[in-house]
Amino acid sequence: MSDIQDFIQSILPIERLQDDGVPTASVAVLEDGKISSFVITNGQENSDTVYQAASISKAICSLGVAKLIDDGKLSYDTKVVNHLDQALIDCIVDERTENLIQHVTIGHLVSHTSGLSQHGFPGYAGAAASPQDIVAGRLPANTPRLRFLSFPGSQFSYSGGGFVVLQLMLESIMGLPFRQIMQDTVLAPLGMSRSWYGDMSAEETNFTKAYFSGYSVADTGRGYYLLPELAAAGLWTTPSDLLKAVSAIQESLYTTQGFLKRGTAEILLAPVSSKGPLGPMAHGWVVDDIGFGHGGDNFPG
Repeated sequence: MSDIQDFIQSILPIERLQDDGVPTASVAVLEDGKISSFVITNGQENSDTVYQAASISKAICSLGVAKLIDDGKLSYDTKVVNHLDQALIDCIVDERTENLIQHVTIGHLVSHTSGLSQHGFPGYAGAAASPQDIVAGRLPANTPRLRFLSFPGSQFSYSGGGFVVLQLMLESIMGLPFRQIMQDTVLAPLGMSRSWYGDMSAEETNFTKAYFSGYSVADTGRGYYLLPELAAAGLWTTPSDLLKAVSAIQESLYTTQGFLKRGTAEILLAPVSSKGPLGPMAHGWVVDDIGFGHGGDNFPG
């Protein structure tokens, strides 16, 4: 790891990163089953410092969905209408689209083929809206109500809004808060001890603040924006913890003692559409001939 670290730091010194708008960079490498990490910073960040994962939250959420499928709690064919309050369904549909919601499944939501709107979310500097208000587009939500942009299953259309619906569905199915579902299903079993969905405890101090540039901290009061759209963008984590999830998927693909059943892992990474933010989209992960992953970004941050 020292060779990789020395090389990256030689071509990307902190001063250059800051000039390019990056106040700190945390890096982890998975090699032969072992995870190594380092941080480029002139501040206090270290390998245990948590970062807002933004849309990478979707990939970890989708891993949780796959595990719940293995546990017999749901399937990719589980329908939205059976697990979403009618009041929220009424907010999404109108007279032209009221029949479309009958066809939306969990598989559609995680593969961005549900036809639902709202690409991403800006977050909240002050009091955050509830997921229900976000779906309905009610104040204090800062995004429009969810609606259909296309027919379910007809095409890829990146939808953070669909993952908010998924968040509410999982809470209905499991009878637990989404944060607890993910803790019990993915984060704790995989030893992702520096990861959680939702706001952090008052005692937590080792986190990155939101920056407008490499030098300018965003004026958010608490140091970051709240993202109540947990399944879509609400994960705090470290690169090392993310690689624990990646390693678990790899092991599931090539052994019979993995985190997932092999068949479930294969379906998780099976392309659903040829178009995605970085390539073909599977069930919550972007895939290609080389590997799988997911990007994420927010502003500020």
